[in-house]
Amino acid sequence: MLTHNGYNYTRHSIGGKKIRWICTSHYSKKCKATVYTIDEKIVRTYKDHVHPPNY
Repeated sequence: MLTHNGYNYTRHSIGGKKIRWICTSHYSKKCKATVYTIDEKIVRTYKDHVHPPNY
């Protein structure tokens, strides 16, 4: 699990050192927000969330 800016993500796919994380509300709320990491560093965020953060 990854937490970034109050939102939780779960690991979705791995390609070499790059990991794609999807919002934990991807299926329940159809949230398309994703984060990409390389060597445990966030290198890209994609799309906005369709719900408030999980504070």
